[in-house]
Amino acid sequence: MIETVTGYLTATSSIYISFLAFTIVLSPFLHLFVRFDQKGIFGFPYMTSFLFALALPLVMISSGLLLKFASSVVVAEYSKAFSLLSSVVLFVGLFYLLFTFYPMTKDFSLWIYIAVLLFSSSILFFFCRIIHKAVIYTEEKLKSNIKDLISYVFKHTPLTKDNEKWDLLNKVANGR
Repeated sequence: MIETVTGYLTATSSIYISFLAFTIVLSPFLHLFVRFDQKGIFGFPYMTSFLFALALPLVMISSGLLLKFASSVVVAEYSKAFSLLSSVVLFVGLFYLLFTFYPMTKDFSLWIYIAVLLFSSSILFFFCRIIHKAVIYTEEKLKSNIKDLISYVFKHTPLTKDNEKWDLLNKVANGR
């Protein structure tokens, strides 16, 4: 247990980044996890066709968020390019996500339909950015609190014979 916690705290990856990567890799295969004859939703005849249509937007949204994270840790020279690319990919992913949930109908003209999708995508885009920042901040704050707790335990607990665990705790407490 201690090795797991200390390994997580000393690693440069995060649960959020791992989740995004997991989503990018597995989304295209969502349709394989349901029966073919299962009734679909949102105007799709089968659930498999709905999940297949949902895969591309999920991959794009996750990629956009991953690129947004990368833009904050990459060299300053490429930061603006990564940030712009992440915004475009995220916006396009949200547009297609809305397109998947609200397929085009003949109730409105094409221009009104596209305008509503663009407006809705813009609103979702700003909410996604706020949620993304909140998740990154919360995860960093949690890591900091765990490091402080381990540091406190390390400083106020007498040494035992199990030096390997104390070495790992010391490594985390010192931020290495």
